[in-house]
Amino acid sequence: MITKSLTKRDLNRLNSLKNYQNGHTLQRTGIFKTLHEDLGIGKATGAKLILSRTDINRIRELYLQHSNIDVFEDIDLATRTKATQHFQNEKLSSHQVKSTFLSVYPLTQEAFKLNEQHIVVPKGAFISIPLDHIRNAQASTFILVENFETFIDLKKANFDFDTFPTDTLVAYRGDKDFSIVMSHIKQALPTCRLVGFFDCDPQGFSMARASKCDSILTPNTDLATFKRLGQTDLFDRQYATLKDDGVFGNVYKLMIEGQCGVVQEALIQHQIPLYLVPIRRS
Repeated sequence: MITKSLTKRDLNRLNSLKNYQNGHTLQRTGIFKTLHEDLGIGKATGAKLILSRTDINRIRELYLQHSNIDVFEDIDLATRTKATQHFQNEKLSSHQVKSTFLSVYPLTQEAFKLNEQHIVVPKGAFISIPLDHIRNAQASTFILVENFETFIDLKKANFDFDTFPTDTLVAYRGDKDFSIVMSHIKQALPTCRLVGFFDCDPQGFSMARASKCDSILTPNTDLATFKRLGQTDLFDRQYATLKDDGVFGNVYKLMIEGQCGVVQEALIQHQIPLYLVPIRRS
């Protein structure tokens, strides 16, 4: 189990990954042995484990989901009491507290206002806040991102983010309950604008359609490029889940004509231009 029987050495080793965010090679022991054997994270070579940038982001995401903490943050584990301030017990309980939290960071500024306090978020970091506190956030726009790695790398996308208000927050759910989260945000902040960024595949469009998004970020490209970046197996596997069409305009037509889906990471990696598409609702 990745959240039980963790030693403080394991936690310190996880925390050290913040210094090797582009990749790292380490001994395949302790928690890293478990992560590789149970979840297939990393590439084993001899007694060592090679972690790619994606592997490290996946580890960070797993612990965010299971414990609602960022393993990159500086955790004071000097005493048992201090350790339990971060975890439900000394062994990092697997209690699913993620269902009540939302991870966010300000899009263009170093801080945002929450509960009448200025919350500073260092570059490359984020914080998790209780959903019940969203109503006290000073934000006119939320950009909710489907995938964790895209959440971290959103500002690398080929889009003019200066077009968003300066108080915009980027948010990550940690699971697939987008409609629940967006309903909560919309209820708490009725005038807030909700923007979604999803994979351009049947599941992504279904999630966008079911959400409370006012608009979505989609690729501004042609069919040849869409097919070049697309995954046909993703389309075939997920097509049956799509319930709605005719809502998203040209990008939906590209998916149908190309018979493939394109993930967010590919759009950012290949610097495909993005634009905002309003969601047309009946």
